[in-house]
Amino acid sequence: MDQQISDAELDIMKIIWANEGPALFAHIMDSLAAKGKTWQKNTVIMLLSRLKDKGIGNGKTREDHADTMNQLFAAYARG
Repeated sequence: MDQQISDAELDIMKIIWANEGPALFAHIMDSLAAKGKTWQKNTVIMLLSRLKDKGIGNGKTREDHADTMNQLFAAYARG
């Protein structure tokens, strides 16, 4: 079954796709704020977690998505 992503998840994925490598959490937050989206950190973390849970698929995420998510969660855990 093909899972769809929400508009909010797509906003985040566009930032990640536009980046030349893994997008750091601060970059994602700054990019969202520049687009007028002042979401709380926990909201963005929840959306990233949902994206990770939905997995990797053609047209959904890049192949490095799982690695990017793991780096993001590790960086967030460090503070």
